[in-house]
Amino acid sequence: MRLFATVLAPVALGFLLSNLFRSVNAVIAPALISDLGLSATDLGLLTGVYFLASAVCQLPLGIFLDRFGPFRSQVVLLAIAALGSMIFALAERMDLLVLGRLLIGAGAAGGLMVAFSAIVLSYPPHQWPFMNSCVLAAGGIGAMVATSPIQFLLGITDWRGVFLIFAAITGAVVVYTAVAERARPLTTYRRQDASAGTGDGLGSILRDPVFWRVAPLATVTMGVGLAFQGLWAGSWLRDVAGFSTEGSVRGLFLMAVLMTAGFLLTGVVAQVANRVGVGLHTVISVCVLLFLLSQLPLVIGSREGAWVVLAGMGLLGNSAVLCYPLIAMHFPAHLVGRANTAQNLLFFMVTFAAQAGIGAIIELWPPLPGGAFAPAAYRAAMGVMLVLETLAYLWFLLAPRSGARAERS
Repeated sequence: MRLFATVLAPVALGFLLSNLFRSVNAVIAPALISDLGLSATDLGLLTGVYFLASAVCQLPLGIFLDRFGPFRSQVVLLAIAALGSMIFALAERMDLLVLGRLLIGAGAAGGLMVAFSAIVLSYPPHQWPFMNSCVLAAGGIGAMVATSPIQFLLGITDWRGVFLIFAAITGAVVVYTAVAERARPLTTYRRQDASAGTGDGLGSILRDPVFWRVAPLATVTMGVGLAFQGLWAGSWLRDVAGFSTEGSVRGLFLMAVLMTAGFLLTGVVAQVANRVGVGLHTVISVCVLLFLLSQLPLVIGSREGAWVVLAGMGLLGNSAVLCYPLIAMHFPAHLVGRANTAQNLLFFMVTFAAQAGIGAIIELWPPLPGGAFAPAAYRAAMGVMLVLETLAYLWFLLAPRSGARAERS
């Protein structure tokens, strides 16, 4: 219980907040459009800069984690996110909104990597998969909170009040993390290298063929999935699938529930497959193929396929997260942190590009009467995304295989 209170709980709350910040624009988008007159391109840019800021922070984050530890890193990062949330809440101009969102993205950049590092330092290796699943499930809860509960809050206050509440909650987690860091047990299972803050080894990671074979699949499929879920899913459900505003919020909530279940299910499937001799590469290949197939209704424009999209995006949208342990198994222990943050850098960059790119493609079609976006625009945008995902998947399957350790896992 002491480990839970001082290690798992604070980092899980940090990842929960990062997912809440990431996903909330899907619900508040109509209010932003009506209050500030944002276009689809503006909305995509405003939401996507979160991922751009998180991407820029990934390589310094790897060095900070190795040098100062996960808890001190989280205190600093979440304080930045709280400041960004306040600026976003008070902003009256697009540039200040972008600044607030950039600070939020920078502050939330360490959500998952902080948690992974804290678990490695504090728990024995045989407990890592379960603890990782707990943190990922907390992130799913954050995405759930960003749906119906936020819609309920919007009936009490406006979107500015929501972000002021976020700032207060984030500040409370900063205080909790600082207190927990002092109270946690001193025993660690993997000691930090005091000289690890130099960035040594990053070049060998970026030259490694296994890294470049695995990373594109994780970054492109998860990036497109999060770009859709975090912004465009709500408007697609309204404009194409014919859902009401309340129905679209319920659909987003269902997707978040399924995502939480999917995090746990993916880990369980990987463990069971390993016990019967099925490697991680095979599990990833099957799960991602099913995820790609679930996106076909987006390209066809099928209203009846909305539930297939919700289920696929929810249960399988993050199945490529298994690429992180696949990468970790390939690199020696002293490079794992930087290998993961390098992959995370690409992930955030792709998510930013996907979120902004979808908006830019949609903007090529004139909006319908009433302000809805044209169904053909969604088909074109998501068709481009699916082609990119398919290319990354084929590269993962067909590229020359190197690195026996990762391939056998």
